[in-house]
Amino acid sequence: MARNTEAKKRGFHLNALASPWEKWAKIIDEFKEAKRKGIETLKTWVNTTLGESWEEKTNDQDHDKLISRRICYECEVPKDVLELTSGVDVQDDRLEVEVVGNASFDPFVIAVCRQIGSSLELPYTDNLKGTTIEIRILI
Repeated sequence: MARNTEAKKRGFHLNALASPWEKWAKIIDEFKEAKRKGIETLKTWVNTTLGESWEEKTNDQDHDKLISRRICYECEVPKDVLELTSGVDVQDDRLEVEVVGNASFDPFVIAVCRQIGSSLELPYTDNLKGTTIEIRILI
């Protein structure tokens, strides 16, 4: 069912099961192997073969543990923002960090940072552990 009937272009989501280049027997064997190797390999199989996000099945909702990890974020944040989240995109030659303010409607980009350097070099990754990356505030 189309989500946007007015769209000029259509998008489709197909996984490896619909691919003419993949044999189902191979996909089944890879699935069995992924299950045998453990959860991390199975996550990769679900992400790459099925094209789906992995969702953890847990009842572990330790709210006190989450609350204890709060930190004071010293920048101006729009009043509608309820929480801040951050993501890091790891590339061979840099890290890209984005801080997003989540509101009840649209998200706000609060800050972005690009850290140049090889993500595979030990001194580079050690420098990030337990430190704050300097970010450029956008608002």
